[in-house]
Amino acid sequence: MSGQTPTPALDSCFVCPECHARLIEEDTQIFCSACKLSFCRQNGIPVFIASDQPTRFVEAQHAETVHHEEAWTKLRVGGLPWVKSLEDYREWLESFYKAGFYAFGFPSSYFKNLSVLEVGSGPLGMLACVPTQHAVAIDPLMPEFAPYMQPHWEATPIRAASLGEKLPLADRSFDAAVAINCLDHTFGPDKIIEEVERVLKPGGLFFLMNNVKSAAGVAMSAVGERLKIERLREVYHPHAFTQCSLERECKCAGLEMLGCCSMKLSDPLEVVATYGWKAKLKRRLDDEHSLWILARKPEAS
Repeated sequence: MSGQTPTPALDSCFVCPECHARLIEEDTQIFCSACKLSFCRQNGIPVFIASDQPTRFVEAQHAETVHHEEAWTKLRVGGLPWVKSLEDYREWLESFYKAGFYAFGFPSSYFKNLSVLEVGSGPLGMLACVPTQHAVAIDPLMPEFAPYMQPHWEATPIRAASLGEKLPLADRSFDAAVAINCLDHTFGPDKIIEEVERVLKPGGLFFLMNNVKSAAGVAMSAVGERLKIERLREVYHPHAFTQCSLERECKCAGLEMLGCCSMKLSDPLEVVATYGWKAKLKRRLDDEHSLWILARKPEAS
């Protein structure tokens, strides 16, 4: 008999990402009970993504795939010189994730009796680090993470591959949602926030964190994207936001703003010493920092 862990049945929280009808799983195939679209599993992960995606998005996702695999298999973690092991890296990630709770006065156990969605979780994700009643983590690269992350994953959160722009989840099905440092990696950040609003229950909270820049930094990124100037564009990030533009996206999706908190990590001196004058000037003009936003779906929705 094989020693492999059997693949769990498809969780009932998932619906068709196109029409939101019930899904049926037979053998290795997943079917929509209404529109008859079919989906599959890859490396045990249910995948709800069409094969054709915008070229720029595919480029960004490939860079993310390499980045995450090198971090978790070779401990290449950029400007974190005090991270010496995978245990250190996981502890750093947990501290980073929980900063959003602390910024708004929440205990890290706040989700323990709630159903929570994480969009763009990456290989680990916030919901792997805090207690929940029911948790779902969505990332389009989840099947790529599975081969090296299985030893680090537990039964919760439930993991699936999907685009945030088309969530395979029912309306009003989650008490809270989180999206940490992922919106600038996508091709439709406005649609993702709209989808989060759709799946939140009335009164549900949305914890959003993303890096933001100055207006000059966003303008430089836009020029770099449009003219393909490598020094100005960032392969991981097809989009860039100011604080005002990110807050505006939340309001346009119908969410109420409850608060925001800015944080800026300090680069180690030995890392700064490697920058040329052009890189230093760009970083000064960008004024890039982390922005945490707490928003809420109105009770009357």
